[in-house]
Amino acid sequence: MHLFLSDGTKIESQYVIVADGMLSSIGKQLGERQNCNNIGVCVVQEYPLSKTTLDQFFSEKRRVHYHLNVMGVAGYGWVFPKNEHVNISVCEFRQVIGPENQKKNMKKIYQNYLKILKENNIIPSALQADNLKGGIFPTHPVEHTFLERVFLC
Repeated sequence: MHLFLSDGTKIESQYVIVADGMLSSIGKQLGERQNCNNIGVCVVQEYPLSKTTLDQFFSEKRRVHYHLNVMGVAGYGWVFPKNEHVNISVCEFRQVIGPENQKKNMKKIYQNYLKILKENNIIPSALQADNLKGGIFPTHPVEHTFLERVFLC
């Protein structure tokens, strides 16, 4: 298999692993489109925290929190403590949104979720919603994850 990069470089390989995400632009160029109706859209942020703070809020067992239908969103929120940070997110299942429902402002919902988490002493009050990242993920098994000698991740 011959691959040509945008700068004209030619690479030869037996197999290619394409890992450019759910909406793979390379997958599209190869003729493989994912169903974008069955996706979750999330706003996420990771906050560095000391071991002491993590122990205080999540115990040494690092308890996680899941909250269904946060702020009326068809989806869930999560708080995942890890070794040196906590990962907080809110996601919406887009396939549930019909013509009568409008997409929500996920950034605003995330900010309100943080406020609720602080009020309930689930996270430290000093955490702020800045440097937010977004993401999407499949909520239904994808039909194809491979083409001839190409694996889509």
